[in-house]
Amino acid sequence: MTRYTRTEVVSGLFVMLAVLLFALYAFKAIKTDPLSALRPDPLRCVTEVSDVGGLDKGARVSVAGHEVGKVTRIEITQKPLSVDRVQSLTETFGPDAFPELEAGMTRQIAQVWFNITDPDLRIDPATARVSVRRDGLLGREFVALDPGYWSQDPPRSIDLPRDQPLRIASTKNLGMAELMAMVSPVMARANGFLANADRILSENRPRIKSLLANTDDMLEENRPRIRTLLEELSSTVHVAEEKIALVTDDAERLLALTSNILDENRAEITETIRRMRRSMWEAEMTLRKIRSNPSYLLFGDDEKLLNQAPYDSTWIRRSGRAQPFKQRDENDIK
Repeated sequence: MTRYTRTEVVSGLFVMLAVLLFALYAFKAIKTDPLSALRPDPLRCVTEVSDVGGLDKGARVSVAGHEVGKVTRIEITQKPLSVDRVQSLTETFGPDAFPELEAGMTRQIAQVWFNITDPDLRIDPATARVSVRRDGLLGREFVALDPGYWSQDPPRSIDLPRDQPLRIASTKNLGMAELMAMVSPVMARANGFLANADRILSENRPRIKSLLANTDDMLEENRPRIRTLLEELSSTVHVAEEKIALVTDDAERLLALTSNILDENRAEITETIRRMRRSMWEAEMTLRKIRSNPSYLLFGDDEKLLNQAPYDSTWIRRSGRAQPFKQRDENDIK
């Protein structure tokens, strides 16, 4: 049995790794998936567009931002003009742009072939649409696929026939020419409005000049009155500011005096508040006695005076959390 040394094993592993990386690079260079043989056959589709922009082979095909396939090739083909296409070009650019344009004339368009590799994608060939878009401002072009609309679930892409490519219509992308053609009527209307405004101004220029002259004369005649009014307003504002300053000073002195009185009589105020709390507590205790034993009003009881009770450091009795008086029997011995 042949035995290999560690150096030979490591060298063999590095060679195998290098071959694997080279193979992956080769597959990437030719834009081929090495695992495509293990996957089901993709659905071949073709569409016709008037302008592919910067679309290249290998660009992604996406549905709502999700990649479902790749572009396989782009070809230039010839196709006769239809009546609808001639009418669309005439309405967009005007009858004078293409005076000799007729239906049946041949034109060159681009055919974009792409494969759909997502087997679960549902697509309706009758209502599906394709458009070439750009991924952001500086991104690459890609094919945006709209699967269409249906009332019943259409078959999945894996269930569609593979003998013929699926033809999907394309939507018209607005180029600069089409955009300018759409903006031209608005610009013409704006130019007409500006021309009417200039004509109205030209016709009423003497009237406008006389109105401005009368306004200037009126301002000159009433300039002293306006100046006097402004001076009176300024003096009124000054007087108001002085009164506000006096009121502010009086309020500050009143607040300072109130603070001094509170500081000087803090002890008396504290004692007064304490006596009021004690009086309220004694009144509450008396009401509780009367509620528990109404005979207290006639016979009284043998409890010591409240002011002679020992000092309660816990403040339980004074805070009102003392246990209520129990009902007393009249035959109890005092």
